[in-house]
Amino acid sequence: MYLTGSDLHWHSDRPPCEYAITLLIDYAPLTDSRYSQWSLDIENREGRVASLYQRIGDALICRGRELRHSRGVVPPGHQSLSLLYHFVDADYQGEMT
Repeated sequence: MYLTGSDLHWHSDRPPCEYAITLLIDYAPLTDSRYSQWSLDIENREGRVASLYQRIGDALICRGRELRHSRGVVPPGHQSLSLLYHFVDADYQGEMT
């Protein structure tokens, strides 16, 4: 859960997080179109940044080790709850911590 003032600095995920799923469980307050107002920013391989605004129940699947990502500061009076899932290929030989 991220509360007012929380942020997520630019980063790439750890080795056991090859595939990342970010599922938005709850957000308050939502826009009139039911979107969160706290974007997930992803930098592609060419260095361009895309901002994703999720609705409750939306999930993003990405290669978190390859694509840097971040979130800015949660606006005053807002909160966000996400489930994060991380996976690796079946033949992954690295550490899982």
